[in-house]
Amino acid sequence: MNVLLFGATGNIGSAIAGELVARGHRVTAASRRGGGVDGLDVAVRRADAADPVQVAEAATRQDAIVSAIGPQHGVDDLSLIHIYPSQVLQHAVSGTTLHVLAVAGTVVYFCHFAVPLLVGLVLWLKDRAQYLRFVTALLGMCMVGFVFFMLVPTAPPWYAAQDHVLSGVTDLINSQHTLPSAISPFYSLLNPNSTAAFPSLHAAFPFLCFLALRRVYPRGSWILFGWSCLVFVSVVFLGEHYVIDVIGGVLLASAAWWVMMHAVVPHVTVLRTARPVLEAPAAAVERVGV
Repeated sequence: MNVLLFGATGNIGSAIAGELVARGHRVTAASRRGGGVDGLDVAVRRADAADPVQVAEAATRQDAIVSAIGPQHGVDDLSLIHIYPSQVLQHAVSGTTLHVLAVAGTVVYFCHFAVPLLVGLVLWLKDRAQYLRFVTALLGMCMVGFVFFMLVPTAPPWYAAQDHVLSGVTDLINSQHTLPSAISPFYSLLNPNSTAAFPSLHAAFPFLCFLALRRVYPRGSWILFGWSCLVFVSVVFLGEHYVIDVIGGVLLASAAWWVMMHAVVPHVTVLRTARPVLEAPAAAVERVGV
């Protein structure tokens, strides 16, 4: 018998799938992410049980439909009581608009490492001491985040939706709205940490860049503030972070920079000597003049 199973990736669903396969049934595992069941020979189909159209399409040529989707239980992201910003943002758009915004948000998301490298290059050329402060604060911030991820692993909205704890949120980065099929398998091979949502380093990185540039470029640094806000919205829209994760990332970046400027710099000579390296030394200027 052909059986369509919703919620097969959960604990209960995987047990049901195993029993069905053991009894000789042909199982199709349906989920929002299109994931299979480890160790079981089942067909895989991407479908949202809350979407009648997708359910109808998935049910074609099936003899039975089984739902292992558990009841919703509270996952409060400290945002709007029980209204999740990721749900609101994703449901506010559809069709071509959703596709365009998903692609744009994904581009912003993948600039996570590129922006700090660019800011580091600017600081290296302009103010070597400020560059050292920035790099030291960045590495210290990453270490604190790593320890926090180890001690308090936190799942993002898309992960909660995958296990049916949260409804109405799609993992847009891994959906048909963003990466083409020829690229998305390579993204999966990167094997990112799925339970490192709080604090959001995607929010912390650009905000630390903003703080570091304020001394060198007081006006131009506000471009980084605007970029930070764009990152904040993007990671929530994509379902990669809750609002509280973003707030935690901003607080982490602020704390890292405060500790650097008030506790580390006063005691480290090289971090107090700020000399713009683009300015030619006086001796070199004299030799040129001769």
